[in-house]
Amino acid sequence: MKLPSQPGQALGMVEISSIARGYVVLDALVKRAESRVLMGAAVTPGKFLIAFDGPVGEVEESVAAATEAADAMAIDHLFLPGPHEQVIPGLFNVYPDAEVDALGIAEFGTVCAAIRGLDQALKEGEVDLVAIRLASSIDGKGYFAITGELFFVEASIDRAVETGGKGHLINREIIARPHPDFVNYLLNARNDNMVLKAI
Repeated sequence: MKLPSQPGQALGMVEISSIARGYVVLDALVKRAESRVLMGAAVTPGKFLIAFDGPVGEVEESVAAATEAADAMAIDHLFLPGPHEQVIPGLFNVYPDAEVDALGIAEFGTVCAAIRGLDQALKEGEVDLVAIRLASSIDGKGYFAITGELFFVEASIDRAVETGGKGHLINREIIARPHPDFVNYLLNARNDNMVLKAI
């Protein structure tokens, strides 16, 4: 599958507390606009996660339809016009070839909050995405790790916390000088982590 990276694209997501309602929401958003569904599936802990992309106007319409159909069962949602170039590839476990320096890790209670934070972290400073994990096997949470010079990592994690939503923040950590053995573990562990699967 070709990763969506064209200028003018947008990313949308919605998390729903009911799996059954999730299917209703998925149907509603594809009926409203011509967004491409990247994922629509039940994830732990028994919620439904939908991710989609497309032209900005189409994705905005799809997000509106999704939140309307989800109603009180919406946990969180995301409308992200012009996501950073590393965000969508990262969702498919594709990362830049970056030398790991200082590490910043941010953990959020929802997938949407993690992606909001990640996008702004990458846009804030000269940092690269190292790892990301969403929902499955981590109780529906989302976290990411970024690397770069310590100053940029700290500023980027601060920005992620601000935009991800403090109400959704679980924790944030900075590792100024990660041990090479730990870095190797982190890089190897992500190999089996396909974050999204196209449907």
